[in-house]
Amino acid sequence: MSLTGSLHKHIQTGVSFMLPVLIVGGVSQGILSLFAGYDASSGVLWLLSEISRLAMLLAIPVASAYTAYSVADRPALIPAFVVGFLACQIGTGYMGSITGALIIGWLIKQLNKIRIPVDFRSIKAILIVPMISTIITAALLFYILRIPYETVRLLLIEILNNLNPVLRFVLGALLAGIAATDMGGKKGNIVSIFANISLAEGVAGPTPAKIIAASVPPTLLAIADLLDPKVRKNRTEFIKIKSMILTGMVCQITEVVLPYTMKNPRKMIASCIVGSSLAGGLVMYWDIFCPAPHGGLFLLPIMNSPELFVLALLIGSLSGAVVLLVLRRIIHEKQPDEKKRELSDKDVWMNF
Repeated sequence: MSLTGSLHKHIQTGVSFMLPVLIVGGVSQGILSLFAGYDASSGVLWLLSEISRLAMLLAIPVASAYTAYSVADRPALIPAFVVGFLACQIGTGYMGSITGALIIGWLIKQLNKIRIPVDFRSIKAILIVPMISTIITAALLFYILRIPYETVRLLLIEILNNLNPVLRFVLGALLAGIAATDMGGKKGNIVSIFANISLAEGVAGPTPAKIIAASVPPTLLAIADLLDPKVRKNRTEFIKIKSMILTGMVCQITEVVLPYTMKNPRKMIASCIVGSSLAGGLVMYWDIFCPAPHGGLFLLPIMNSPELFVLALLIGSLSGAVVLLVLRRIIHEKQPDEKKRELSDKDVWMNF
């Protein structure tokens, strides 16, 4: 595996383990926001507040721990968790924690290659390797990387939090469009990683764009099939439409459209890019906020503008459905011409 592929694998592993932590923290925060006018100093609301605070605090250390786990297995878990927590405390955030995780993973691999007497192997695994890897990485992070990482991190957060509406639309359209090109593949994973990291750093704008990018493809396909008389008359296809609406639009599962995409990749990908880009641009343009990273329409109650999110989903899906229907029509019209051309050539050959 190439260096880039290895880095993507390790980072993706860390983010995938961080995702449930963000969901717990984000949903707790969203439920808490529904009771904003009530006293949260005790009882269930205080408990939700603490769950949300601690989950968001632990999200980056968990990502750091499992990134290092992907590199060097279990011996790297605790050192990377400690360094990830340190990275949050000194202001380097996700950048510092992931850098620390990768360094710890590499250090542990190198330390494990050193041969020592059998009597000291248990001490090496329990004491020497964890302490050396943790201290070296923590010192490197604190004394060398802290200032540049903190500066870059704060600058990026400032830029993302203060984009004007036009740039927000462009960013949302770009993220959702990229995610729609392969529907859960590597490009979609990169968008998901970016949105999840942004949410962990307190930048919530990209998250609704990521959510809607996953919901638009099945929704637009369902709308296109409902508007297509040939598909609508087919009972089997009509049952599939219901499934797409439930699993795709409601539950944010894009993969339900993959069988249709495999049959007609150009038509599907083009329509999905158009619909998802428009919807993603609109949710960021309207500054829609969602504290949880995954959940589809189940997250509507905890969004700040659920009606605008639904409107963006419908606009993007309808636009994509129109593009898909037009492409179906064009291809349908071309096929008879091609058949006529083939018959004409055959007739000419026979006459000759």
